[in-house]
Amino acid sequence: MLRSLILRIDRHLWTKGFKAQEIRTVARNQILLTLGAILAAAALGWKFQWLFWFALCAGLALWNFYSLAQFIQHLILRTFTRDMVLGMLLRFYGRLGVTGVTMAGLIVWLDVSPFVLIAGFSTVVATTLVWGLSRLAGHKVKEA
Repeated sequence: MLRSLILRIDRHLWTKGFKAQEIRTVARNQILLTLGAILAAAALGWKFQWLFWFALCAGLALWNFYSLAQFIQHLILRTFTRDMVLGMLLRFYGRLGVTGVTMAGLIVWLDVSPFVLIAGFSTVVATTLVWGLSRLAGHKVKEA
């Protein structure tokens, strides 16, 4: 079941323009981690409310990473224009604004612990770190 889910996510990412294998792998792993957080929040959120906020921030991190990675791949594969730079800046600052307002609202109005929110956002860093370490472990080391 997990294997078919991985294949479906990879196929979806490929059709959405994720042509680079490395970026597609990190995006797929982040999607799986976010889905796991959402399932954990659905199953145990009644007892551990922080799981909801962790899953929400993991979803926000996924959204930011997905959008940025998709746009950068489109930017690299096309010719450079001023409109592309303007589009990139508007999308970047738009996502930053939505993310910032969401974070501020969660902290100020709902009194959510900032540590839980940071942990949710750190899932992208953790996913990328695991991907990098697995690539490093796969390379043979030659000594001089």
